[in-house]
Amino acid sequence: MNALGEKITINDGEIPSVFLCPITDDVMRTPVVARDGFTYDESALLKWVRQSATSPLTRETIEEYDWTIDRSLANRIDKWMVENPSYYPAADLPP
Repeated sequence: MNALGEKITINDGEIPSVFLCPITDDVMRTPVVARDGFTYDESALLKWVRQSATSPLTRETIEEYDWTIDRSLANRIDKWMVENPSYYPAADLPP
């Protein structure tokens, strides 16, 4: 279970660890860099911040949408997902 009490996936060594959200331990859909300097999946971070108003890793205060989308990482994840379709259903692959 992760910090939100949800079931997590295990990195089997094939998914680049930089693609994994530290909250969900799953591949990020929309990676964002928060005020604390760490990268999270936006939907997971938003849920976390709405529950606690703090960083999941540093516990410093974070407000909703106090982050920036990491487009470079998002592009790398999209490319990896297209090259590794067995990890995700076709409906989840980027266009």
